[in-house]
Amino acid sequence: MNFGNELRKARKAKGMTQAELAEAMGYSRYAIISYEANKALPRNPSAYEELGSILGVNPKVFTEEKEANSTSIGVDYKLVIKHSICNEGLARTFTMLFDWIENNTANTQLSPDDKSGIGEFREALALFEEQKKIAEQIKAIRRTYGCDD
Repeated sequence: MNFGNELRKARKAKGMTQAELAEAMGYSRYAIISYEANKALPRNPSAYEELGSILGVNPKVFTEEKEANSTSIGVDYKLVIKHSICNEGLARTFTMLFDWIENNTANTQLSPDDKSGIGEFREALALFEEQKKIAEQIKAIRRTYGCDD
């Protein structure tokens, strides 16, 4: 892992200066300079989450070792989950896409973030489907007893 390089890359991709990132974090510009030069690391573990949030990246990019022969498909899984819950057709499309990706990654492995993201997607979708069934059962019970919706 090279925290400084990952931080610099994410900051530049977001189009922020070191001063802007420092202000958003409530840190000094010197702290950001030190991080990017690999001379220091954030003391507070929650700083990685905050950096990820501000820079629009998964905070794990700052802390995880890169796996040899792993491939990242670069998906924002939280956004995928959000839109899939709002649109069943999209949920089916993503499910088929992720099935295909998992079954066709020859000679490479999915990155840990992608494995985790796909797992979270499947778990969120399963929970959502379970909640929909419960909501339908509640509606049926309310109808049976003459309750208004």
